[in-house]
Amino acid sequence: MKTEIKIIKALLEGKEGHTIREIAKLTGADYRIVHEAVSRLLKKGLVDKRQVGKAVEITFSNKFSKEVFEAETEKAEGLLKDKNIKVLYEKLGALSFQLTALIFGSYAKGKAGKGSDIDLMVICGEEEEKQVESLVHTLPLNIHLTTLTTTDFVKMAKSKEFNVVNEAIKNSIILIGIENYYRLVGNAK
Repeated sequence: MKTEIKIIKALLEGKEGHTIREIAKLTGADYRIVHEAVSRLLKKGLVDKRQVGKAVEITFSNKFSKEVFEAETEKAEGLLKDKNIKVLYEKLGALSFQLTALIFGSYAKGKAGKGSDIDLMVICGEEEEKQVESLVHTLPLNIHLTTLTTTDFVKMAKSKEFNVVNEAIKNSIILIGIENYYRLVGNAK
Protein backbone atom coordinates (compact mmCIF):
# COMPACT_ATOMS: atom_id res chain seq x y z
CA MET A 1 0.00 0.00 0.00
CA LYS A 2 2.82 2.42 0.90
CA THR A 3 4.50 1.81 -2.48
CA GLU A 4 1.19 2.39 -4.26
CA ILE A 5 0.85 5.78 -2.55
CA LYS A 6 4.42 6.70 -3.56
CA ILE A 7 3.68 5.71 -7.16
CA ILE A 8 0.50 7.80 -7.26
CA LYS A 9 2.39 10.79 -5.81
CA ALA A 10 5.11 10.38 -8.46
CA LEU A 11 2.52 10.25 -11.24
CA LEU A 12 0.66 13.27 -9.83
CA GLU A 13 3.80 15.41 -10.21
CA GLY A 14 3.40 17.11 -13.57
CA LYS A 15 0.81 14.52 -14.63
CA GLU A 16 3.37 12.91 -16.94
CA GLY A 17 3.68 9.25 -17.76
CA HIS A 18 6.69 7.21 -16.66
CA THR A 19 8.08 3.75 -17.26
CA ILE A 20 8.24 1.36 -14.33
CA ARG A 21 12.01 1.86 -14.18
CA GLU A 22 11.55 5.66 -13.97
CA ILE A 23 8.90 5.23 -11.27
CA ALA A 24 11.29 3.00 -9.30
CA LYS A 25 13.94 5.75 -9.46
CA LEU A 26 11.45 8.49 -8.52
CA THR A 27 10.11 6.56 -5.53
CA GLY A 28 13.40 4.98 -4.43
CA ALA A 29 11.74 1.56 -4.44
CA ASP A 30 12.92 -1.73 -5.93
CA TYR A 31 11.88 -2.37 -9.56
CA ARG A 32 10.10 -5.66 -8.73
CA ILE A 33 8.11 -4.06 -5.89
CA VAL A 34 7.12 -1.15 -8.16
CA HIS A 35 6.11 -3.58 -10.92
CA GLU A 36 3.83 -5.51 -8.53
CA ALA A 37 2.34 -2.29 -7.10
CA VAL A 38 1.67 -0.93 -10.62
CA SER A 39 -0.13 -4.20 -11.46
CA ARG A 40 -2.37 -3.73 -8.40
CA LEU A 41 -3.03 -0.09 -9.37
CA LEU A 42 -3.92 -1.18 -12.93
CA LYS A 43 -6.45 -3.69 -11.55
CA LYS A 44 -8.00 -0.92 -9.43
CA GLY A 45 -8.17 1.37 -12.48
CA LEU A 46 -6.04 4.07 -10.82
CA VAL A 47 -3.35 4.05 -13.50
CA ASP A 48 -3.36 3.45 -17.24
CA LYS A 49 -0.66 1.93 -19.41
CA ARG A 50 0.23 2.41 -23.03
CA GLN A 51 2.93 1.09 -25.29
CA VAL A 52 5.55 3.67 -26.32
CA GLY A 53 8.01 1.93 -28.60
CA LYS A 54 9.36 -1.00 -26.59
CA ALA A 55 8.54 0.63 -23.26
CA VAL A 56 5.28 0.68 -21.34
CA GLU A 57 4.30 4.12 -20.04
CA ILE A 58 2.23 4.36 -16.86
CA THR A 59 -0.01 7.39 -16.32
CA PHE A 60 -2.41 8.45 -13.59
CA SER A 61 -6.05 7.84 -14.56
CA ASN A 62 -7.53 10.79 -12.58
CA LYS A 63 -9.88 8.42 -10.73
CA PHE A 64 -10.56 9.08 -7.08
CA SER A 65 -9.87 6.46 -4.40
CA LYS A 66 -8.62 6.22 -0.83
CA GLU A 67 -5.06 5.82 -2.19
CA VAL A 68 -5.40 9.02 -4.22
CA PHE A 69 -6.84 10.80 -1.17
CA GLU A 70 -3.86 9.66 0.91
CA ALA A 71 -1.33 10.71 -1.75
CA GLU A 72 -2.95 14.14 -2.16
CA THR A 73 -3.12 14.58 1.62
CA GLU A 74 0.61 13.81 1.92
CA LYS A 75 1.37 16.37 -0.79
CA ALA A 76 -0.69 19.01 1.03
CA GLU A 77 0.92 18.20 4.39
CA GLY A 78 4.34 18.84 2.86
CA LEU A 79 3.20 22.26 1.65
CA LEU A 80 1.55 23.11 4.99
CA LYS A 81 4.99 23.18 6.61
CA ASP A 82 5.28 26.66 5.07
CA LYS A 83 3.75 29.02 7.66
CA ASN A 84 2.21 31.31 5.02
CA ILE A 85 0.44 28.41 3.32
CA LYS A 86 -0.71 27.12 6.72
CA VAL A 87 -2.28 30.52 7.56
CA LEU A 88 -4.00 30.59 4.17
CA TYR A 89 -5.25 27.02 4.66
CA GLU A 90 -6.67 27.80 8.11
CA LYS A 91 -8.44 30.96 6.91
CA LEU A 92 -9.98 29.23 3.88
CA GLY A 93 -10.96 26.23 6.01
CA ALA A 94 -12.84 28.52 8.40
CA LEU A 95 -15.21 29.70 5.66
CA SER A 96 -18.74 28.38 6.08
CA PHE A 97 -19.32 27.20 2.51
CA GLN A 98 -18.01 24.44 0.28
CA LEU A 99 -14.99 25.24 -1.85
CA THR A 100 -12.02 23.62 -3.51
CA ALA A 101 -8.65 25.34 -3.12
CA LEU A 102 -5.55 24.55 -5.19
CA ILE A 103 -2.02 25.87 -4.99
CA PHE A 104 -0.26 25.81 -8.36
CA GLY A 105 2.76 27.45 -9.95
CA SER A 106 6.14 27.63 -8.22
CA TYR A 107 4.84 26.46 -4.82
CA ALA A 108 3.30 23.31 -6.33
CA LYS A 109 6.48 22.62 -8.29
CA GLY A 110 8.61 23.05 -5.16
CA LYS A 111 10.51 25.96 -6.73
CA ALA A 112 9.17 28.85 -4.66
CA GLY A 113 11.72 31.45 -3.63
CA LYS A 114 11.57 34.34 -1.17
CA GLY A 115 9.78 36.67 -3.58
CA SER A 116 7.46 34.06 -5.09
CA ASP A 117 3.76 34.76 -5.05
CA ILE A 118 1.27 32.10 -4.02
CA ASP A 119 -0.82 31.06 -7.02
CA LEU A 120 -4.19 30.14 -5.53
CA MET A 121 -7.23 28.84 -7.37
CA VAL A 122 -10.52 28.67 -5.50
CA ILE A 123 -13.53 26.94 -7.02
CA CYS A 124 -16.78 27.93 -5.33
CA GLY A 125 -20.24 29.32 -5.96
CA GLU A 126 -20.63 32.67 -7.68
CA GLU A 127 -22.06 34.26 -4.51
CA GLU A 128 -19.08 33.11 -2.44
CA GLU A 129 -16.37 34.48 -4.77
CA LYS A 130 -16.53 37.95 -3.18
CA GLN A 131 -16.08 36.49 0.32
CA VAL A 132 -13.01 34.55 -0.82
CA GLU A 133 -11.56 37.64 -2.50
CA SER A 134 -12.05 39.83 0.57
CA LEU A 135 -10.57 37.17 2.86
CA VAL A 136 -7.49 36.75 0.66
CA HIS A 137 -6.98 40.52 0.44
CA THR A 138 -6.94 40.79 4.25
CA LEU A 139 -3.93 38.46 4.45
CA PRO A 140 -0.48 40.09 4.36
CA LEU A 141 0.70 37.59 1.75
CA ASN A 142 1.60 37.94 -1.91
CA ILE A 143 -1.28 35.87 -3.33
CA HIS A 144 -2.31 35.69 -6.97
CA LEU A 145 -5.95 34.60 -6.66
CA THR A 146 -8.07 33.01 -9.36
CA THR A 147 -11.69 32.34 -8.41
CA LEU A 148 -13.91 30.21 -10.61
CA THR A 149 -17.35 28.69 -10.45
CA THR A 150 -17.58 24.94 -10.96
CA THR A 151 -19.13 25.54 -14.39
CA ASP A 152 -16.23 27.79 -15.47
CA PHE A 153 -13.68 25.31 -14.10
CA VAL A 154 -15.17 22.39 -16.05
CA LYS A 155 -15.52 24.49 -19.23
CA MET A 156 -11.87 25.61 -19.05
CA ALA A 157 -10.69 22.08 -18.19
CA LYS A 158 -12.41 20.77 -21.34
CA SER A 159 -10.72 23.40 -23.49
CA LYS A 160 -7.77 22.27 -25.60
CA GLU A 161 -6.28 25.77 -25.41
CA PHE A 162 -3.71 26.58 -22.74
CA ASN A 163 -5.39 28.27 -19.77
CA VAL A 164 -4.96 28.66 -16.02
CA VAL A 165 -7.15 25.63 -15.25
CA ASN A 166 -5.15 23.32 -17.51
CA GLU A 167 -1.95 24.63 -15.90
CA ALA A 168 -3.37 23.94 -12.43
CA ILE A 169 -4.57 20.46 -13.39
CA LYS A 170 -1.12 19.60 -14.70
CA ASN A 171 0.67 20.53 -11.49
CA SER A 172 -1.13 21.56 -8.33
CA ILE A 173 -1.53 20.72 -4.69
CA ILE A 174 -5.07 20.48 -3.38
CA LEU A 175 -5.40 22.30 -0.06
CA ILE A 176 -9.14 21.84 0.42
CA GLY A 177 -11.68 19.63 -1.36
CA ILE A 178 -9.75 16.65 -2.74
CA GLU A 179 -12.83 14.54 -3.51
CA ASN A 180 -14.69 17.47 -5.09
CA TYR A 181 -11.65 18.30 -7.25
CA TYR A 182 -11.57 14.79 -8.73
CA ARG A 183 -15.32 14.90 -9.34
CA LEU A 184 -14.87 18.16 -11.29
CA VAL A 185 -11.93 16.82 -13.30
CA GLY A 186 -13.97 13.69 -14.03
CA ASN A 187 -16.82 15.86 -15.34
CA ALA A 188 -14.39 17.59 -17.68
CA LYS A 189 -13.45 14.35 -19.46
